[in-house]
Amino acid sequence: MGFIFSVARSVAMAFMTFSRIPMPHVEWEERSMRYLLAAFPLVGVVVALVCALWANLAAVLGFAPLVLAAGLVSIPLLMTGGIHLDGFCDVSDALSSHAEPERKCQIMKDPHVGAFSVMSVGLYLIVYVAVCSDLSLDARSLACMCAIYPTERCLSGLLCLLNPKNSSDGMVSLFKKSASQRACVIILACGLLLCAGFALWANWVLGLAGLATAAIVWFAVRAVAKKQFGGVNGDVAGFFLQMAELAMLAAILLAQKVMML
Repeated sequence: MGFIFSVARSVAMAFMTFSRIPMPHVEWEERSMRYLLAAFPLVGVVVALVCALWANLAAVLGFAPLVLAAGLVSIPLLMTGGIHLDGFCDVSDALSSHAEPERKCQIMKDPHVGAFSVMSVGLYLIVYVAVCSDLSLDARSLACMCAIYPTERCLSGLLCLLNPKNSSDGMVSLFKKSASQRACVIILACGLLLCAGFALWANWVLGLAGLATAAIVWFAVRAVAKKQFGGVNGDVAGFFLQMAELAMLAAILLAQKVMML
């Protein structure tokens, strides 16, 4: 029973931390975070379900592609409170500074918004809307798209657990300290396999394009984090998640266009 309660607390804590979905109150303590990162992809499953409902509703009501795209961009942001996009902004500011790694880490911690992050997030959202408005979302393509949200969270959790952290404080450091690390890695790896299998079953061409792109982004962000910041932190994990999300959507769109040739 103790294990079940620990898992339940970790799931609730994952939703409290990474979403705006109401959850029963759970104390912010080590036992509540033991499997938090392993539960992280469940947030993506809920986001995927809401996006799928929106896409189907938009199809039934005959909404224009731009309206559909606006919903697909807004739903993840509204459901997560923009926590991952905040990390994207912080990392964009730090990378644009061209400063030394220590100074870049300080910039990421700065609560003020810099000009580079504003420009980066503006460009990001424009490209996101453009990609989503051009996607052809039949049932199988929509399934591939929905697989993105839990997949990227599996990979983000693995990025945090399998790579050195860049400081002894911060969210990632706290999670790694509290986590049953081996169990979390195994669960996230199994979750990733399930997501990959689902995407390939839905449409192996689109699924393969999205998964290959996610792998490329994972290793690229890992290399950048090691070189530029000395390791991974919460902002880097958020930056990865946002970049993987957009890159996977773009890969699916590109694969669709190639298949139409």
